[in-house]
Amino acid sequence: MLAAASIATACSDRDSASDIDALAQEYVHLGLSYAKIEPDALDFYFGPDDLAPLDGEPDRGREALFAELNALRARLAAVPATARSENLTNRVDSLIAIIGASRADKDTTFTEQTQRLYGITAIAPEGSSVQTARERLDGLLPGSGSLAERVDDYASGFVVAEDRRKAVFERALEECQMRTRANWSLPVNEELEVEWTDEVPAAWHFYRGDGHSVLQVNPQAVADIGSALDVACHEAYPGHHAQFLLQANAGGFAPEDMLVFTRSPEQLLREGAGQYGVDLAFPLAERTAFLRDELFPIAGFDPGEAERFARVHVARQAVGAATAPILAKYLDGRMTGFAAEQALVNEALISSPAALLGYARRYGAYVLGYSVAREAVAACVDARTAGHSAAEEARWHALYEIVASNDLAALHGEACQD
Repeated sequence: MLAAASIATACSDRDSASDIDALAQEYVHLGLSYAKIEPDALDFYFGPDDLAPLDGEPDRGREALFAELNALRARLAAVPATARSENLTNRVDSLIAIIGASRADKDTTFTEQTQRLYGITAIAPEGSSVQTARERLDGLLPGSGSLAERVDDYASGFVVAEDRRKAVFERALEECQMRTRANWSLPVNEELEVEWTDEVPAAWHFYRGDGHSVLQVNPQAVADIGSALDVACHEAYPGHHAQFLLQANAGGFAPEDMLVFTRSPEQLLREGAGQYGVDLAFPLAERTAFLRDELFPIAGFDPGEAERFARVHVARQAVGAATAPILAKYLDGRMTGFAAEQALVNEALISSPAALLGYARRYGAYVLGYSVAREAVAACVDARTAGHSAAEEARWHALYEIVASNDLAALHGEACQD
């Protein structure tokens, strides 16, 4: 009887696995069908081609896809609960929310969209922290004119010449990789292919599978020497490229994991973790030293100015946290485009406000990945490493666990579970 029971259990497990595989493939097919009518929704896909809609297959409308996904969600509820079924359910729910948001964007507030898509509340930064950063900048850059004008004037002196940008970025990328490898075990055969192109507005990462990523970089996105270092870490090491490498190491990718939607909780988490990873790899003192000893000489800048530049760069990013409430008002129609641009310049010290508003119109609450999600990941890491004597090592380990498992609990900040 024991043998018979074991055989029955094994058969049941195989049947359940077969069921979940079929449901996962249906999810991927529906997701790629949605990407045909809403290309901006899909960041990238690196799974089997045979799950994509056939060339002659008629496009489904949003309403039909919405209904089919809800029906798929109902069938998933009848599958035995496992870690994979829960993951697939979350992904189906996320896509339902993405399509639902696209159907109701005009009637949905920024805060409602943030809650619906990402399960988080967009919290405005503490006024005191932004004001402290502004005061720090005021002291670093004394003189006449508004603070925004002084910041822009100062930054204009650190635009890397076009013929030096590639060398600056490659050295930054090399250092980001070295610091990440010193803390994380990455595959020896991993590969990051960098393409320089004007076809992307800034920098865009695509994971292609088997440890291979493509990073497209617009030279204008790394014109500022501080941004060159940030982009290298955020997009590659310990950012997006490394994030997918760790997830592959942690158990690989099921078909549903290979379908990456931009406005998804998983991608928002990756953005926040990528931003946090920049500061983890380069705390202020180490950022200053690397700029002074390595990047400034390559760019032809005075190394003696590296310390002030690094302090200005970090303080400016802190002031940039003021963007979230401005964008919320703008997207909710409570602030005109002109007023939003003025506020972004004067209150958040954003040098290209029109470009940021365009990004916000295109991706909505996803823009919070660079501020609110970053602060949530930082708070989660702090909570999970409180009391550790080896603080830096513990923070690297905590971030490793978050990105390797795509731990969405990290988006809840200090309330994240251990």
